[in-house]
Amino acid sequence: MKNESLIKRDSNFEFLRIIAMIMIVIWHLCVHGIQSSIQITDLSRINQFLFYLIESITVIAVNLYVLISGYFLYNKNKPIMSKVFRLVLETFAFTMTIFLFLLIIGEVKFSNRYLLLSIFSIFYGKYWFITVYIVMFTLSPYLNIVIRYLSKKQHLQLLAILFFIEAIWQFMHVVDAIGVNDGYSVFHFIFLYFLAAFLGKYGFVIRDFNKYIYLSGFFSMTMVNTIISYLSPSSIDKLFRYNSPVIIFSAFCLFMFFKKISFQSKLINRVSKYTLGIYLVHEHFFIRPLLWGDIGVVQKVLSGPESFFVIRIIVFGILVFGVCWIIAYIISNIFNLAFNYFGNIFNKSKLFTMISSLLSLTRKAIV
Repeated sequence: MKNESLIKRDSNFEFLRIIAMIMIVIWHLCVHGIQSSIQITDLSRINQFLFYLIESITVIAVNLYVLISGYFLYNKNKPIMSKVFRLVLETFAFTMTIFLFLLIIGEVKFSNRYLLLSIFSIFYGKYWFITVYIVMFTLSPYLNIVIRYLSKKQHLQLLAILFFIEAIWQFMHVVDAIGVNDGYSVFHFIFLYFLAAFLGKYGFVIRDFNKYIYLSGFFSMTMVNTIISYLSPSSIDKLFRYNSPVIIFSAFCLFMFFKKISFQSKLINRVSKYTLGIYLVHEHFFIRPLLWGDIGVVQKVLSGPESFFVIRIIVFGILVFGVCWIIAYIISNIFNLAFNYFGNIFNKSKLFTMISSLLSLTRKAIV
């Protein structure tokens, strides 16, 4: 049955998840690693341009990930609290496993603070994406009620309002009270959720194009960001915000390109299954400084001939992705065994029967 479920998943979107996670790793290599070690303006002019090109391509990854999630969540009417609970537990499993492993090999020293951060990493926002994603995921059944009763015109009007607030107004002038926070926010995720839902219900926004037009749009927006960054490095902080209209449109175009291709691959679906774990591994609050500092990944990227600088960024980004995937695969499967074992025990208990009855009553009240 597991193999059948892997085959039935849309491999075009699963492949996009893999690409998005590779983008995230390379983006973090650039931002947390390379930019923290050197001045980009000290590079040769061609490497400066190529570096900004890589950043312009990879910065859209978070928006892609949320669009994919929203596209498949918007029409789900089943209770999702069990999935939220599972995601919280899985995050806990990753943080605690990594913390205990580093404790055993002597990379970190035990402290109550580190223990609390590992247990309550989501609560403390140590994984900002997971924290915001879980809030969006928890709200999704209620967002879906709104989506269900919106007409196409109303839905489009709502998108226009949200886009203006976050991608025009809050891109040009930030007002903290509104809470867009450069796209690192629930507000931004909800906008992308409504956008993905619109694409799921109606297929496109205003007018549809063939896949190559969307791909051209992606490359065009990428080049716009790259050229402006190259000519005006002082504008980079603004250009690479997740709520930038260029970044949003670039992510939209690549999403639409993959939406228009369709294929099935058991291998891609299996690899994709553990991509979120790659984020949990390489962005762990202890792993990040080790990965981009002590281990020497950044130093290896920066050493060697300048002519292969960009190639080394891509190669080492993919290598980090691969190693973290193996770690994620191991931790996830151990977690699944434990979760299923204790879940079976819980399902047979009287407490489960009582909670199920309460959830059933709550669901009937909402509907």
